[in-house]
This record gives sequence, structure tokens and C-alpha cells, in this order.
Amino acid sequence: IITDTEPLFEVLPIEMVDCGEEIEILIEQLSTVPTVLDWEITTGTNEGWLILETEGEAATLRSGEGVATLKITSENELGCIVEKSIEIDCQATPNSSYSISTIESISIAPNPVAEVLNLKFNSTQSSSINISIVDMLGRRLVEQQMTVNTGLNNLQFEVGQLVQGAYFIHMSNGNEQQAIKFIKQ
Repeated sequence: IITDTEPLFEVLPIEMVDCGEEIEILIEQLSTVPTVLDWEITTGTNEGWLILETEGEAATLRSGEGVATLKITSENELGCIVEKSIEIDCQATPNSSYSISTIESISIAPNPVAEVLNLKFNSTQSSSINISIVDMLGRRLVEQQMTVNTGLNNLQFEVGQLVQGAYFIHMSNGNEQQAIKFIKQ
């Protein structure tokens, strides 16, 4: 077994994971055609973490609660084996929330969307809120600070430049957060 002295692959960053959601873990090949032999959750299985599917350089997981350790084993054509472990922590902690208490009746349309995504919600008070579009790897692709008004708010996001796939609208007021999944077609 080889350590990271000459890595065969890197695990692409995972920034945001919501508990109970499906996430895709991807690796980037750094050496000559390594093959992933095994994906294994070594801690966290009692908290609901599961590997749903593996295919070459990707694995789809169902996140549970708390922290899980994912071990990836790879072998190159010379028989050199590399093991890497990463810890993944979901966002449901005592300091976070799945909803923002001042935001009610959230809807997005159309879903799936091709060009313009409409986000509608009622706010019980005026406040400053951070709204991001986040991909399935947790990368924030669009981020803007906005002031929401008391009552109905209707925001539009140009998403035509996004590649097809699943994304989240992530809203945060600093203390609470909420994510809404949408599909770009």
C-alpha cells in the first residue's frame, strides 16, 4: 500500500452536504489509469450513511447524520495500491436549521428549468439574506447578498449558463439556512 507520496487520484472537494440527501463523490485521476477497486463507509453506517451506487470514478451516497468516513481504494496498472479516507459531515447540527424561521411558503418554478428560475416566498420581516446556487459537489456557482421585504418576495435567477444537472438554491441569514433542490435541463 502506497501513501500520498505519489498520489494516483484526488477526491474532489465536498463543501456542503445536507443530512438525508443523495450526494455524488468524484475522484480526479492523477496517474496512469488507476482503477478504483472499492468504496467503503468505515464509520457512520449506524447513523444512516449508505453507498447507493458506484461506477468507476464516482460513487453516490445517501448521507445520514453526523460524520461518516469514506475509504476509497485504488490500484494502478503496476499493482500499486492507494487508500484514501475522507470525512464527510452533514449540515444538520444544533447550530443550523433546515428552514429559516422568517421565511414561509417557498416555491421554485419551473422545475426543471432551462433559462430563468423563479423563487417565491413570504417573509415575516425584512432582513438581509445570502442566496447561492450550489452544485452537487457543494461549489457555490452564484452568490449574492439580498434584502428581502416583509410579505411576498419574487426573485429570478438566470440559469441558462449552467450545465444540465441537479443544483440547490441555498438561503442563509447567518443563523439559519434552507436549501431547495432544482434540476437544470
